[in-house]
Amino acid sequence: MTLAKVAFLMTIFLTPLASAKPSDSDLVIPTSDAQSDLVVPDPKADAQQDAIHARQLHDEEVSDDIAQKRVAPPKDKVHTTVAPYTRDEDDGATESAAGNLSSSKTTSPPVKVKPSKHYASFHIGSYYPSNLQSSVAGVTYANVYGEKSVPMFQFDYEWDFFRSFGKLGLKSGIGFFTAEGDGRFVTPPNFQSQEELLLVVLPLTEAAVYHLEFWDRQLFVPYGEAGVDYFGIFEIPTIATSPGQAKFGGSAAAHYAAGLQFQIDFLDREGLFNMGKEFGINHLYLTAGIRQFIGLGEFDFSAMMFEGGFSFEF
Repeated sequence: MTLAKVAFLMTIFLTPLASAKPSDSDLVIPTSDAQSDLVVPDPKADAQQDAIHARQLHDEEVSDDIAQKRVAPPKDKVHTTVAPYTRDEDDGATESAAGNLSSSKTTSPPVKVKPSKHYASFHIGSYYPSNLQSSVAGVTYANVYGEKSVPMFQFDYEWDFFRSFGKLGLKSGIGFFTAEGDGRFVTPPNFQSQEELLLVVLPLTEAAVYHLEFWDRQLFVPYGEAGVDYFGIFEIPTIATSPGQAKFGGSAAAHYAAGLQFQIDFLDREGLFNMGKEFGINHLYLTAGIRQFIGLGEFDFSAMMFEGGFSFEF
């Protein structure tokens, strides 16, 4: 390379450097306008900003803890709201506050149900004492009151004293039936008089009863009973004007019976629940059975009777 070429190249590179002037933005020392924008540091302001920043960090940490772990309400408090709420979006699950009532409520003592030890029952049957006759020869129930059955109504109360294998109890009851017919002459007894008679009979019962019941909601409950009876008799002419014209009497008897109870609680459990609260009734039954009376005294009230009714347990 010649000396002339070197001198030419140096001229090209050095000429822009020699002609450039410094600008305000390149100055190290700021101008008077730039100096007016400077802020003198304040130690107190810095401390306040640090405190605010620390509180913000603490609040953010607490909110994160609450979002990640919900604090369960105290056990002695009970939620009363049923409005739904939604969890954080991280799990996307939605719950109802009503669904948490079981976990937030305190456990209440179980309601004690009074054990059933008593029965009350009503039943009706078709009764015809075909062997019943008067002390006067030839005068019978059939030729005075007719060869037809009459309804006998009975009301019973039972107390169960044994409840281990089934239920064993004592029963007391009272019943009644009535009949109307035409009187008979004493001599001859086959002649019918114009006098109309009214017969009222009140059978009193004492019996032992056994129920084949082994669990609380047993649908069918067979039962059997046996006991003694006393039939009280009241007979009076329908045209009588004073109680002195009535005749009274009575006779002993015995009976045995068997039947089936059909529990009907399922028809209205809510109604039964209310009856249980107000009257202590635990179960309702429909009953059907057969009863055999055996005459033991002067008047023979022997008869077989089919009966049906209802009973309730309390």
